[in-house]
Amino acid sequence: MLSIVGGFVDAFSYLHLGHVFSALQTGNIVLLGLNIATFNVGAILHYLLPIFSFLVASAIANFVELSGPKLNRFVWQEIVIYIELIGLFITRLLISQLDTTIIVSMLSFFYGISGSLISSCK
Repeated sequence: MLSIVGGFVDAFSYLHLGHVFSALQTGNIVLLGLNIATFNVGAILHYLLPIFSFLVASAIANFVELSGPKLNRFVWQEIVIYIELIGLFITRLLISQLDTTIIVSMLSFFYGISGSLISSCK
């Protein structure tokens, strides 16, 4: 389910929020590299902020997992799904009031948390 939602949100953010991916950062890294190579300074920040948000969220998630309570895999997955659901809801409420780069960065942050915690629950 998370992969389906992540794919949908990536397609939505790419098509409607400035050609930036929010759930998976590989595309953003490629597009960032292309803009660095062509010296397109304006677009560099456009791709760098979501990548940075994703990395910060991954670091926070890893810190919580290592220092937080030792819960089993299914409890962590349930907590992560609720965090992601609340984050998507808040982002949806703010989508018309904020710049698209901020919206994509918020989405990247919530997907960074879910990606880190879900992948570490083996």
